Amino acid sequence: MSDTPTVLFACIHNSGRSVAAQKLAQRYAGDRVRVLSAGSEPGSGVNPAVAEVLAERGIGTDDHTPTLLDYDLVEGCDVVITMGCGETCPVFPGKRYEDWELTDPKGQPIDVVRGIVDDIDARVRTLLAELIPDLPIPPEGRVTSADQPRSEPRLSALEWPVRTERLVLRPATPADVSSTWEYRSLREFSEWTTRSPASLDEHTAHFTAPESLAKTLVVELGSRVIGDLMVSVQDGWAQTDVADQARGVQAELGWGLDPEHTGHGYATEAVQAMLRICFDGLRLRRVTASCFADNVPSWRLMERVGMRREEYAVRDSLHRSGAWLDGMTYALLADEWRARVATNDTSR
Repeated sequence: MSDTPTVLFACIHNSGRSVAAQKLAQRYAGDRVRVLSAGSEPGSGVNPAVAEVLAERGIGTDDHTPTLLDYDLVEGCDVVITMGCGETCPVFPGKRYEDWELTDPKGQPIDVVRGIVDDIDARVRTLLAELIPDLPIPPEGRVTSADQPRSEPRLSALEWPVRTERLVLRPATPADVSSTWEYRSLREFSEWTTRSPASLDEHTAHFTAPESLAKTLVVELGSRVIGDLMVSVQDGWAQTDVADQARGVQAELGWGLDPEHTGHGYATEAVQAMLRICFDGLRLRRVTASCFADNVPSWRLMERVGMRREEYAVRDSLHRSGAWLDGMTYALLADEWRARVATNDTSR
């Protein structure tokens, strides 16, 4: 077995048991183990109840696509764990095979699914302890995001690109300077933006600064960049004796779309994806966004994606026209977002 073993979890649809095992193993093992999952008859997505239970532990599943269990996939693994599909799994000499008898979560109530995930969790812990004895694994019990040692959330640590129905989101690079300048140099774009560079050189200097690239995503339609997003991770306010628990738990958001592409719902689609990145990917607890009160399309978009108005400030914001204008701040908590997503999924 290699220094970095490859483990494959396989079930029938690759939408429930194997997904939970893969996500838990990835959470505990990090880059010490390569973890895969597949199904003999791949489904169309993740079981909603399994996704909900994993979300309770701070684990997102939005990046998962059911994969077919095939000959080549199994051949490249060191350990193969089957969960109801053992008879269809290819067998190779020299590999470790186990069959875990687990209840199928399909159609089960949420409390039953929690028990299934608990069972998977215990088995995953045992497996990893056998594969890598020196691997530090959290204590027994349901592990939530609050139990995990919190490192500074970074967009660069996530899997990219993120795809929506029509768009692609990815981290910005210096190569995006020209395409973003095309719309950021327009007067109708900069009417409400915080920054309005006077030249390409000024835009380049700001856009390519490491601190700017670290919090900027670009939005692509086909092969064209049509907008950019900001995810600025910040500390939450806290009393001094618990301040370490509030580090990197929230973000200020921003967005801008090429005026040529407004009116098609692209901004809403991109911001909805950005919220999923914040709550599922970065595991943030809260996001905020601010705008001038006169920037009606912006605050209507905030309300459209479920953000609530927290502040209306009278003439607190100086516009580059010289006028002091009213400002608005909206916010959304992770549990509010999850409830909204669950409601939308149920109503479909």
